[in-house]
Order: sequence, then structure tokens, then C-alpha cells
Amino acid sequence: LMEAADSLKYLLYDFDFEGNNDSEKLMSKGMGKESAALSGNAEIVYDRELQSQVLSLDGVYGTFAQLPRQLLQGVDYFTVNMFVRPSEHVGRLFSLGSSERSFLDISGGAAQLSSKIVKSGNALAAESTLDNTLADTWFALALEVTPTSLRLFRDGELVAANREVTISAQEIGENLAVMLGQSFSIEDDNFKGFVDDVRIYRGLYGEDFKATVSLDM
Repeated sequence: LMEAADSLKYLLYDFDFEGNNDSEKLMSKGMGKESAALSGNAEIVYDRELQSQVLSLDGVYGTFAQLPRQLLQGVDYFTVNMFVRPSEHVGRLFSLGSSERSFLDISGGAAQLSSKIVKSGNALAAESTLDNTLADTWFALALEVTPTSLRLFRDGELVAANREVTISAQEIGENLAVMLGQSFSIEDDNFKGFVDDVRIYRGLYGEDFKATVSLDM
């Protein structure tokens, strides 16, 4: 039954930053209705190219969006999907964890993407250097996570993978912090750029991913 449940796809959280007021802009439109919270210089701004509200991050430690802690509690098979417009600066975009010794992340910039899962200081990573890419250009980014693999996609194309992962997301702890734009260490670089339509799905990335059904509570 657990394997069957893990194969299902549904939208757990969707932060599109749209709404008539600040509260609506920060509320998830997925199954979970909890809200994100902004810290430091993080702000929601209008992007003319996308014609939508987006999250602006300046790469300074303390500037980030805090997502609900229970967001991925007990989930081992999931996909993090979002649109990003990074600068040339490489930094931490997504963090799920408890400290710099136990976490899952997505880091990158215009020409580099990586993800790693760390337990008690032991790290397993998937990373890629991207050719012919421009800074300040929007693209779709997805990270697929299973107990045995990490896979990174850019605009639907697989760009990096590690299929020998031996750490599951549940093993890095409980009640984990989830952040956009910040790591767990002041010494790390953080993401500088813009983010939109952050979606957290239960299930694997695939050809039929766009057909994923959003379920309401």
C-alpha cells in the first residue's frame, strides 16, 4: 500500500504569490492551506515578462521565504517544481532540514545547478554545469527526490542525477525547516534572483507531470 501511495501524484503545496492582499499572496493554493512568511529583504514584486507577482531574493543572509514546517513530513517520494530567474551568482535556492549537517537542498545560478542530501555531515549530490545559458532568464526547475535518487530538470530536460542515493528525506529529521533563498549556515552563499509558482508534489517527475491533479482539503 505504501508503494502504491508513493506512486500517486498530487499537489501538496502551491505558492504562486498571487492575491488581492499580502495574506493571499503568501497562502498555498494546494492541499495544504498554510502560508509562507517573508524575512529580511524578501518581497513580492510584479514581473513584466511573466505578467505575475513573483518572489524577489537578494542573496543576503537573512533574506528568505519560510515555508510550512510540516510541508514534507513523512514524504519520501516528491517533486519540487518552480520557475526561477537567477543572476550569475550561485547560491542556495531551496533548503529542507534541521542544520548544515542534515538537509536536502537545491543550489544554483544561471550556469550551474546542484542538489544534495546530507545526513550527519555525509553528503550525496547531483550537479551540472550548464552551457549557453544567460543570467536573468526565466526557466522551469524541478527536483525529483526518492529514497534512492536525486534528479534535476531544467525546462523539462534532465541535467543532473544521482541514482545511488542511500539517504531518504525522512532520515534527515522531523519538523524540518523549509526555506527559499537561504541555507543553514551564514558562511554559505544564497540565491539572488526571482522565483515564481513554487509547487511541491507528492510523486515522481514524468511525461504526464503536467496532468497532475490539484486536490483540495
